[in-house]
Amino acid sequence: MKRTILLLFLFALLGIVLVTFVLTPFTGDIYVFMGSAHQMEFFDGNFLERAFHTWDVKGIFARTFMCLLYRSAVSFADFASLRFEIIVRSIYLTLSLAVLFLSAKVID
Repeated sequence: MKRTILLLFLFALLGIVLVTFVLTPFTGDIYVFMGSAHQMEFFDGNFLERAFHTWDVKGIFARTFMCLLYRSAVSFADFASLRFEIIVRSIYLTLSLAVLFLSAKVID
């Protein structure tokens, strides 16, 4: 009985944390990442060349991931809107939970 109540409490807490994560506005560093992905749209070349030429200190994999995340979110919302931020965080959260779930399956 105690374990069931604890699990219900943890799932409710997880739901609150996930909703809070999705609804929290971007911080400055995330704006820089998304800005460099937005800047990439104005460069010439293929996708990887444009991702390489964006102004960012991160590695090429991080830049490519942010550009793919940006492109996915822009297809649903305008770049300068709160809806864009919610979509980016939702996609990121979905990918994170999928990786966490798959890694837990691999470990078992």
